[in-house]
Amino acid sequence: MTRARATALALVNWKGVFYERYLLDPNVTALEGANGAGKTTVMIAAYVVLMPDMSRLRFTNLVESGATGGDKGIWGRLGEPGSASYAALEVELHGGARLLAGVELTRKAEPSVEATPFLIIGLNPEARLQDLLLQRRGGADEVPTRAELSENAKALGGSLRVFATVKEYFAALFEHGVSPLRLSTDEDRNKFNEMLRTSMTGGISRALTSELRSFLLREESGLGDTLSRMRGNLDACRRTRVEVSEAQRLEHEIAGVYEAGQSMFSGALLAAREEASELRAAVENARISELEAARELAELDRTAAEQRARHATVLSRSTTKRAELKAALEGQAQLAHARSLAPQSVVCWRPSA
Repeated sequence: MTRARATALALVNWKGVFYERYLLDPNVTALEGANGAGKTTVMIAAYVVLMPDMSRLRFTNLVESGATGGDKGIWGRLGEPGSASYAALEVELHGGARLLAGVELTRKAEPSVEATPFLIIGLNPEARLQDLLLQRRGGADEVPTRAELSENAKALGGSLRVFATVKEYFAALFEHGVSPLRLSTDEDRNKFNEMLRTSMTGGISRALTSELRSFLLREESGLGDTLSRMRGNLDACRRTRVEVSEAQRLEHEIAGVYEAGQSMFSGALLAAREEASELRAAVENARISELEAARELAELDRTAAEQRARHATVLSRSTTKRAELKAALEGQAQLAHARSLAPQSVVCWRPSA
């Protein structure tokens, strides 16, 4: 069974990005740019699509000591006020179908942001994301409203589905084969969010980055302090290496479980399809047998009707013949009786001389 694959990430009305579509490589996609170019913003946009739950999103810029986290970090990365911001992942499903998983972000009172997840399915293969995610007015591109986004989806052969809860959003992703789990419980979503957070920061612990920053940028007072910090950094590196090794082992186990689950699901699906095919064949054979039996029954009914008619005719003739036989027997009896009386009634006549 082929896995679903994200092929592109689209951003609309983010800080420094009015519209941009980033192609995603099947293996590794790298973002390169100077500080402040928007690399973290792109990563956060992808993160929000994968986890559109504002209560769980916590972002910290690792290279800025004064960075803020939580909703305020997202609030400051959105684009022009008064218009919604969108982030959407284009996903290629099994069989080549297209699915767009996205989030509409609306600024509230600082630093609050409202996230509304949605899915767009059924888009024409040739449809461009720019025609879907932008609204053309007076020769210029503008950010569409949700209603306009729905109309754009319909015009391109697709349909927009908005979700009231993150649970419903993840359930729909699972049903379309995008995610391997439904993520229906808080525990599952917490684990998934932790995995995303670790992936985004590269597994670097806050303690290690803080120690590295202080070691590289702080003026040293002596060789002893330098050696102590170097030793502490080496210990932190060893701990991180152990954590990474453990994470890789868990990832390998999870991948094995996922592959085994896929194999079991494929086997069950093939078995179900085979059984359904056999049942359809049995139903068709039963329908043919039913038609043949109906025809035979109709033929037997017709034959029985003919036999009943013949029986009635024979019965009528038999009754007539019995009456004729009875009359003949009675005549014969009368004739025999007359014959028995004949000699006694003979008159002898002699002519006179």
